[in-house]
Amino acid sequence: MIKLGALDAMFLYNETATTPMHVAGLLYLEVPEAQTESYFDDLRTMLLERIHLVPYLTNRLELTPMNIDHPVWVRHQQFDIDEHLHRVQLDAPGSVQQCEELAARLYEPLMDRSKPLWEIWVIEGLADGQVALLQKTHHAAIDGMSSIKAAELLFDFTQQPRTVEPAPADYWEQTKPTYGRLLQAAYANLNRYWWEGVQRIPELTRASTRLSRQLIGNRRQESVSVSGPKTRFNASIDEKRAFRMVNMSLPTLKAVARKSGVKINDVMLAICGEGVIRYLERHGEKLDRSLIASCPVSLHKPGDETIRNQVSAINISMKTEVRDLSERLQAIHRSANVAKETLANLGDAMPTDFGGFGMPAALQAMARSMESGIFADFARQVPMNLVLSNVPGFPVPLYVAGGKLVRQMPMSIVVHGSAINLTVMSYVDRMDLGITVASKRVPDIDALGQDLQAAYEQLVATILGSQEETAEQVDYEEIAIAAA
Repeated sequence: MIKLGALDAMFLYNETATTPMHVAGLLYLEVPEAQTESYFDDLRTMLLERIHLVPYLTNRLELTPMNIDHPVWVRHQQFDIDEHLHRVQLDAPGSVQQCEELAARLYEPLMDRSKPLWEIWVIEGLADGQVALLQKTHHAAIDGMSSIKAAELLFDFTQQPRTVEPAPADYWEQTKPTYGRLLQAAYANLNRYWWEGVQRIPELTRASTRLSRQLIGNRRQESVSVSGPKTRFNASIDEKRAFRMVNMSLPTLKAVARKSGVKINDVMLAICGEGVIRYLERHGEKLDRSLIASCPVSLHKPGDETIRNQVSAINISMKTEVRDLSERLQAIHRSANVAKETLANLGDAMPTDFGGFGMPAALQAMARSMESGIFADFARQVPMNLVLSNVPGFPVPLYVAGGKLVRQMPMSIVVHGSAINLTVMSYVDRMDLGITVASKRVPDIDALGQDLQAAYEQLVATILGSQEETAEQVDYEEIAIAAA
């Protein structure tokens, strides 16, 4: 029995029919010709051999008595991989657009909470002979950095799969916790939350002092971003989703960052801000102030091997009111530094695990009451316009049951009031940008993709000119922005 942390559980409480809280990735693989016919069976065999390495693959949710505390993960005794691993064939001609549209339809349904919260769909029939995998996992189980750890455990860095130690003999013998044990654990947790809250008071006081000094300091030239302009993205949504991918060169992005003296995350904020501005102007929207991006921030410590949510978020001004792209990049860099300073000033004062008697039931009722999205439609101020996540991926090729990963499209969450999510993930020499939108607010996702591609090309031309530099290996910034 493993207790869900508060951040894990929040993705359960906030889930409704129009706002599913699972994340996904569409992976395109080059499969050896000799393995084409057997690939699905090879993948199935590999997953069964390694299923014990990643706990969420075999754990299901168990609610606490009377829903007074966060749920727990328990081993699913009736686990059947055929309920999670599926096979589907594209109709001719098997284009990438067909694949992405199919992935959108497979992404939309809510997941069955009586089983482990993951699915893999093997999509065959692509015209170029590649095989696509749609990995779909509930956000209650993983965050961006955890997904990288899970991939490292399940997949390989060579085409020949490695040998893995089998599961312990008693792996499937875990019994369901009794009602009494669940109740006892819930009350123990509620007492712990209360005591930890009391202990955190001194640090909260110190954090408030640090933040006050930051905000009123006469040398501060940038302010914390607190609200953005109301746009077509900041309204109610329905359950329909659309996804597209924009491909960028990681060495080129590093060259832009190095020449400008900024971080890669700053470069991505500039590209995404410019692309979104182009799209809004295409639809006749003029902004009276800068767009605000909510950027998830990983709280995983170095060497942390746990697979669970450990994430916060910072709001960063995208400085879209600055028309010159070179100047905008510098302004974004300053804005991001202020946001990171704010997060650093909070220190460990903000809890990542918390609770209270009956909190699950109250939060679920609140989510249901907001299901219509009416508050998002009539809100005059928005705390942020979009979500932008950046996940540092693998710098070397990854293999899935012998198939080589060649590109990937991150697929994430949108909610009422934020109908667009942009997630970028590095891989070898690529930076893949996954666009997730609610179709109700963005019915022409291809146009948005074109605008983001054009923004990337324009920024590169502005900073590097006609001759691109070769980037040296540079580290991601100390606080890595991770997928939500």
